[in-house]
Amino acid sequence: MPPPSVPYAMSPEGFEVTSDENGFRATASFVLLWADAFTFHDQIMGLTAFGRWRFPGSSFSYLYAKSARIVPVAMGEDAVARPIPVAMGMAPGEFWTYARVDVVFETPTFPESAADDAGGSLHLNPANPIYGCEQSVRVGTKADSKTGKELAEIVFDSDANTSPAEASVYKGESHLTLRWPYVPYVPWAKYRAFKNTVNLNPIFGCVKGELLFVGADIQPAQGPNGRPGRSVTVDLVVGEDDWNKLPHPETGVLGLVNYGGDTTKRLYTYKSFADLAP
Repeated sequence: MPPPSVPYAMSPEGFEVTSDENGFRATASFVLLWADAFTFHDQIMGLTAFGRWRFPGSSFSYLYAKSARIVPVAMGEDAVARPIPVAMGMAPGEFWTYARVDVVFETPTFPESAADDAGGSLHLNPANPIYGCEQSVRVGTKADSKTGKELAEIVFDSDANTSPAEASVYKGESHLTLRWPYVPYVPWAKYRAFKNTVNLNPIFGCVKGELLFVGADIQPAQGPNGRPGRSVTVDLVVGEDDWNKLPHPETGVLGLVNYGGDTTKRLYTYKSFADLAP
């Protein structure tokens, strides 16, 4: 998040800050040596260890470098006598002397750092925030067909001794989605290991067994470093109880089940979800 390390100066032309219902947007132009232009670009776009450059013109709007445009603008007095370079002047330091870098700053759809999110309020798990990750929740209901003993405790107001023979009861079901817009590799093997698993430890406000790994969607994505990569979306479903519990056929009470009397073999394997990031 610190400013670029190479020398630069802001140009009075091109500086603009706009705002609407979607937030702030700022544009600014910087003049520097052509030899430093690409280093400047990589630093402000977060391709170094420090992360994206945060807009220095405001202390309250969390804007970060979203895109950049590099343009050579001047050359030294001896440019006429210079031979044509190998990269036709397109490589850093070739032929041109100075460059202008036009930068667009915007608010990202996810917190880039702790400074953007006081108390972790923008994270599913405030105690363990995940930066650089879009996190969303869909709360809904689904029909659950019940018969026999499962309905034993449900009786009619007009006849307390009679229960419905069968019924579809809607119960809550929440979907949690984690999305990383860009990773530089294909984490197929990593997420394959999460198939048929539920959370071993409490996470995202869910106790052991309440969170079911539904799947991971890995798609092609273009990265800020100019190289192809992948976006990763992870889907999780929150249950009302441990996913390894089923209703007892006689009592209707939920209880843990296993395969063949072996309590180490559950419907779903318990696994730590602390390492869901690609």
